Amino acid sequence: MTWVYQVLLSTAIGAVTGYLARKTLRYAETAGWVDKESFLSSSITLALLLVGLCTILGTDDILCCFVAGNSFTWDDWFRVETEDTGLQETMNGLLSMSFFIYFGTIIPWSSFASEGKWQMLVAVVLIMVVRRLPILMASYRLIPAIRTWQDALFAGWFGPIGVSAVFYSIETKKQIDDHPDSNSGRVAELVYPIVCAVVFGSVIVHG
Repeated sequence: MTWVYQVLLSTAIGAVTGYLARKTLRYAETAGWVDKESFLSSSITLALLLVGLCTILGTDDILCCFVAGNSFTWDDWFRVETEDTGLQETMNGLLSMSFFIYFGTIIPWSSFASEGKWQMLVAVVLIMVVRRLPILMASYRLIPAIRTWQDALFAGWFGPIGVSAVFYSIETKKQIDDHPDSNSGRVAELVYPIVCAVVFGSVIVHG
């Protein structure tokens, strides 16, 4: 399965599943067919379903869950309905703290200096500034949850980088090691330190 096919299939599955889950859950909640516990756990169930489905199909589960999450919360209804429960914040806090404790133990500090401190710093700044802010400012009118350009500016800037970036850097290094070429060794050396530097920079400026 080519990576293009994986991306397209994961995106399609995530978008369709997230949309159907949102519409179905909203209808069930309006009709009184779902209790509060099941309603609150629906997002977790959706994520587990997609991870299992993508594993079976051999596609990208993280990309699929990311797209499904956006599709599922596109109109901001689910967040509004669950904001008083504290469930999402509690889960997010628990998982985030666990990850960042682990991340703190695997940061390759020595690589930051050996690869060039200033070049690394410039790369971190550029990635955090241009990775989502320009596109969000240009397209915020299409997103129901973002109503003003000030909201778009904040949402575009406040985009913490963490779990997925580290996962993909490790996966990229693995793929490079499995398919070596003349430049693979150097690329494999650079990918992980740069990503860790970006994540560390995100922890500082967004934290």
